[in-house]
Amino acid sequence: MTGLRVLDPGCGAGHYAAESLKLGAAEVVGVEGRETLLGAARERLGDGATSTITYRRMTLERFLSELLGAGFVLERLVEPRATGGARLVDPRRYDKTHSQPSFLAVRLRRG
Repeated sequence: MTGLRVLDPGCGAGHYAAESLKLGAAEVVGVEGRETLLGAARERLGDGATSTITYRRMTLERFLSELLGAGFVLERLVEPRATGGARLVDPRRYDKTHSQPSFLAVRLRRG
């Protein structure tokens, strides 16, 4: 990731943003709809003025609408779910993440 600009939609408390910075990202923009999670992310990593990370509060629906309106094309939207093998490792967590996935993977391209 060295030198890349990273967009982290649904950044939550900033876990992936922090890892992106550790891996050398030049800039990270986190987008999250819940103010409490943005607050946790800002406490963890700062926000703009003193770091290479900034945050925007925006719902996923609005975020995707703005990107599509700006000419991007949605190539793929995946809602990863736990596989059956995960049930053997942690049945309780499997039940939760299989029925309620915790993130989306989105691939966009310029139209």
